[in-house]
Amino acid sequence: PISIVIWPTVIAIAIYILTAKTNRPYRIWQWQKQQWHFLLKAIKIGWPTGLLIGEEIAFLFVFSFFMGKISISTLAANQIALQFIGFFTTLVWGIGQATSARVGNKIGEQSGTKAKLAGITGIQLSLAITLVIAIIFLFFPHAIIAIDFHQPHTQLSNEAAMFLRISSIYLILNTTRILANCALRAYKDTYFSLIVSLVILWIIAIPLGYFAAFHSSLGPIGFWIAAIIGELVGTMLLLNRFIWKKNDEPLLARH
Repeated sequence: PISIVIWPTVIAIAIYILTAKTNRPYRIWQWQKQQWHFLLKAIKIGWPTGLLIGEEIAFLFVFSFFMGKISISTLAANQIALQFIGFFTTLVWGIGQATSARVGNKIGEQSGTKAKLAGITGIQLSLAITLVIAIIFLFFPHAIIAIDFHQPHTQLSNEAAMFLRISSIYLILNTTRILANCALRAYKDTYFSLIVSLVILWIIAIPLGYFAAFHSSLGPIGFWIAAIIGELVGTMLLLNRFIWKKNDEPLLARH
């Protein structure tokens, strides 16, 4: 079913790119006329983002693996929580792509201050949406779970509700980190985000989560706490880098 949806989408986008009047000045697909050093620069900027996405998917695999080592019920409850988190995170990624484009446009206009404000606006918008989702996760987790699991207040649904409640904090931090990462991408700053992701996921979250889940009284909730700690560190680092990015006028300057 996924392929049935994706392939027509790819074909439709390709047809639009080739036929849209707004794209004709760019002479798309005329490869013999390309300036290849621009393409090489795009690869140089883009591969850290691809690797970042890959390592975050791998982190979720390890996350689920540890939950499965605790119990099948815990794994199922965790997957129920993760599927809803993944759905709403997709909305955030969409805002992130738009934010990256807006920041890039303002950088192209050589308006550093407007570029920073575009990034901050994107972060604020995503946070506003995420806060609403987080409140629902926090106070109405069973209503969310009931969308596809019609056995309320069983051990499985109660554990999934516990994961959804604590994930409300994770979601807020993860949203901010994603938007800061997208804003930095417009500055061609992708290596720093990759390094931060490596540190917070594989040096902080996984070792700390393993210890908390298997060698403390926290149990499976310990891995979520470790993930939150990692996200907090990553969010602070990326926000700090974005806010103090070199600019024609400091974002925090007083007027």
